[in-house]
Amino acid sequence: MQLHNLLTIRFYYFLIQGVYYVLTRSVYWKYMLLIAGCFSIIFGIVAVTLYIVLLPLLLTGALVPVGPIGLVIVHLQWLLLSNYLANKVCKNIISVNLKEHIFRITVQDRDIDGTHLQQARLAPQFKAMESMKFDPTLQVMVRAVDLCRTLLWKLCLALVSLVPIVGPLITNQLSSVKRSFGYTKFYLFNIRNLSQEQAMQYKYLHYTSYVYFGITSGLLEFLPFVSILTMTSNVVASALWSVDYLAVQDALLSGVELPT
Repeated sequence: MQLHNLLTIRFYYFLIQGVYYVLTRSVYWKYMLLIAGCFSIIFGIVAVTLYIVLLPLLLTGALVPVGPIGLVIVHLQWLLLSNYLANKVCKNIISVNLKEHIFRITVQDRDIDGTHLQQARLAPQFKAMESMKFDPTLQVMVRAVDLCRTLLWKLCLALVSLVPIVGPLITNQLSSVKRSFGYTKFYLFNIRNLSQEQAMQYKYLHYTSYVYFGITSGLLEFLPFVSILTMTSNVVASALWSVDYLAVQDALLSGVELPT
């Protein structure tokens, strides 16, 4: 595999593999059932809350311009938004620790002899951002700006998500890179042993790859109730992506030939 072949990589193939693994290998079933149960509870709470608090406001704004069809649009919007929020809450609170176990199981199964991961560990490390480390004033300023940027970005996403039908989809796709980065944290921090600064530089080095994987995995997460399956299968897919693509690319960058 050559570095210039990035655009020909079929990232959706990793996702299909992830679904196949989860459905056919019993080692994943307990994780899928646990995540599915938590997701169902969270979805119910979120859906009821939005129906009581947000739906009347949306109905008021939709029925006037488009008439009765607005009722259908608003209920579809409510379903998509409930699924998006439940997915986000479940991934960031419930499945955080489970993702590491699922990722490790997949990596051990896929790269039994450890060839790819061993070569990835030999890849050149990134230089630390020394100027930030030793300048407390700069650190405070950067963190303050980053906090403001994060809050503004979240506010923009919240407003966009209220746009009928397409709002949740746009919000889902705008978070593609962040989604991919979250899926590969175990690979970056536990296998590559990168620092936070190095991991961010690594993300930008493979930015196009992160965008593609984030887009395709996000589309699966967007489908209502399919998230019950994809929250597990996407983690499996990210492990396969890390072993079969990122680790190979890291080895190529290090100038080490992988065995065929």
